Amino acid sequence: MNLTCQTESSSPASKIAWYIDGQLVPNEAKSSQTVSEKGGLVTSQVLEFIPTREMDGQVVECRAIHPLSQKTGVYSSVTFDLKCKFTSSELCLFHTSVTF
Repeated sequence: MNLTCQTESSSPASKIAWYIDGQLVPNEAKSSQTVSEKGGLVTSQVLEFIPTREMDGQVVECRAIHPLSQKTGVYSSVTFDLKCKFTSSELCLFHTSVTF
């Protein structure tokens, strides 16, 4: 599954952090920045993972953190409602993506 997070325009560029049920998710994916019409930078990052049965009902958050702010940042969240066929290895067999 791919979840894509994209920030609003900012200068300097915001950083993105992912959380599942309040726990920071290590994500080695690089963020990309593009110049917005407003002149700031828009940051995007993709979280790639394979959903498991245990993830049903968990909340995934994408948090945008501005490097000059002392606040925790702006965030969006989605709750997993997994409707898929599980294999004997407990892996969910479907392909989808969500954009925040």
